Amino acid sequence: MSSEDQIKEPIWKVVLNIKPLRFIVQVSLILTILISVWTPIKPAFEYAKSKFNYMFAVKPNDKLLKQDKYSFWAGFTLFEGIHPSANTDDYLKSHFFDRQKLLKSLEVLGFDDRDTASIPDLQTFNFIERMAKNQGLRDRLEGFLKNRSNGNLELYKSGFALASLISELQASEVDRSKVQTLIKTFSLNWQKAQKQIDYKLVAVELNYSDDEYFVYSQPALMKNSINTLEAIRKFYGSI
Repeated sequence: MSSEDQIKEPIWKVVLNIKPLRFIVQVSLILTILISVWTPIKPAFEYAKSKFNYMFAVKPNDKLLKQDKYSFWAGFTLFEGIHPSANTDDYLKSHFFDRQKLLKSLEVLGFDDRDTASIPDLQTFNFIERMAKNQGLRDRLEGFLKNRSNGNLELYKSGFALASLISELQASEVDRSKVQTLIKTFSLNWQKAQKQIDYKLVAVELNYSDDEYFVYSQPALMKNSINTLEAIRKFYGSI
């Protein structure tokens, strides 16, 4: 075959005659086919994978769980921080590590706030100023989490409501209406969080009913609340 005939020969025949070039083209064609097949089915695959993880209670790795874990504990420990009894001089001296847990949660969540006071910082303020600072911290943190759509805000609210409920149930005079509201807040946010995450949250004993004839039993509710806290602690781990 003359050089002139080779030039006129279709390009694909030239490729077939040159092994390295032929291999490159073959690989490219295979990748093109795979991508064209994968693109339309990828959403269905991801959906099926998420449902598989949910149905079989497959937990993601610790790195993926971290934000959710610390969102819940941020809410739980923040309630303790804004409670009046937690802002006395004696409490701050004896519960240093409780405040450190809160600051650790905020750090993991990426919440950088200059006004987030550590124990030494809080001790320089009076009781009223401490309460105001903690309430301001709560408002800013909730605003920060509100910009996310991954269940973090709902888990935070669940933690805050659960801590509030346990505290209320320990009071000498329990507010029945408040207890019902706190159970509702916890349950609804726990359910909302489940809708936004792929894995299956741990089953809890604390569930809200819309029954207008709310049956109040302090010992039973306290038991359910503590068991719920322990189940979540076992599921996510402590801080």
